[in-house]
Amino acid sequence: MAEKTSIVILGAGGAGVATAQALDKGLNPANHTLTLVSNTDYYRHHPAALRAVVTSDGNLEKEMCIPFDRVFGKGYRDGKGRVGSVKYGQVDRVEELEAGQGGYVVFNNGERINWDILVIATGSEWNGPLAHWPDHLSEIPKFMEGWREKFATAKSIAVVGSGAVGSELAGEIRDFYPSTEVTVVHKQHLLLNSTYPDAYRQRITDDLKNRNVRVLTEDSVNGLTAGLLDGTDGVQPGRKITTAKGVQLSAELIIPTTGRRSVRTHFVQPDSAPSISKALRAGGYLDVKDTLQLTSNPNVFAAGDVVALAEQHTLIKAGSHAGIVAGNILSLLRTPNGPLKNYTKATDMILVTNGRYGGAAYFDFFTIFGRPFILGSWFAGMVKGRGLLVGMAKSSLNQ
Repeated sequence: MAEKTSIVILGAGGAGVATAQALDKGLNPANHTLTLVSNTDYYRHHPAALRAVVTSDGNLEKEMCIPFDRVFGKGYRDGKGRVGSVKYGQVDRVEELEAGQGGYVVFNNGERINWDILVIATGSEWNGPLAHWPDHLSEIPKFMEGWREKFATAKSIAVVGSGAVGSELAGEIRDFYPSTEVTVVHKQHLLLNSTYPDAYRQRITDDLKNRNVRVLTEDSVNGLTAGLLDGTDGVQPGRKITTAKGVQLSAELIIPTTGRRSVRTHFVQPDSAPSISKALRAGGYLDVKDTLQLTSNPNVFAAGDVVALAEQHTLIKAGSHAGIVAGNILSLLRTPNGPLKNYTKATDMILVTNGRYGGAAYFDFFTIFGRPFILGSWFAGMVKGRGLLVGMAKSSLNQ
């Protein structure tokens, strides 16, 4: 009997899960195996993470940290589907056979699983409250308790970096700790980045100012320590800091929200994965063709944050990547030399909340009389702010 073709997906975030679910429906269990590798025993719903670390209100950690037991469908259990299964572990390295024709995924404990087709969707490393989340659901309460104590104790908080994460975090702090002094420090002239029109960025900036959040733009905070970046630094009563421009501010708690620290591709090394490593670019991103295959190995795909594409890495993009990757793998298995679909950049729409009831959304696919189409607090609160899309996330994992 011929060996089954092994498809392995590294990373069980938005891109990895959606790819695995689509493949589980389309693969033939007689001919294929499918393994979804996760370094945690739960799925973390990012849009709810910032409120969850600030407050125990709503017990969000019980809703946003979702087990994988039914990831392949409500009729399945224990992370097993028609073809697919979930495997938990820390990946040490990826190995290739000769000429990149398959290989092995090697775990920290020495265990190995073979791959014929590999998908790398391992996401990003973050700073501050999005960094170093526990590997196990059982460890989440202690992690949350540590962060919540910091927010409850600090009389003044500096949020350093105000893209979507920093802006939303400032709004959450203001919602649940209205008397805390909150300052946002951002390098650019308006909050967010230049992907979005100034009219929208000004709206986000003004909305925070109107909630008595101090906003310092075109400024920065230098010398952030490792303890600040990884979230282990605590509250220092009475602490004051000086920005690069010489502005002094109170900051008993400093929260770095300067974006992704790196992407998780450390397990790709030239000595063990010579062809895959040729696709590595600055910052660890992976160079891909329009089909989302690596430029250096057609049997390896990439999706989500790790792709070296000139676009904002969002959950919307991750879902779009997943559809292309899954469809192309199925096509490749059916017709090895047949045509594959190309990825077309997904929308840059964005919705930034300002607490439970505020925020604004921008839609890039049309304008009104040449002006950006922006919807305000009523829309942001209804769609995302109140429930943080938790119900949608749970439904996507069949919970």
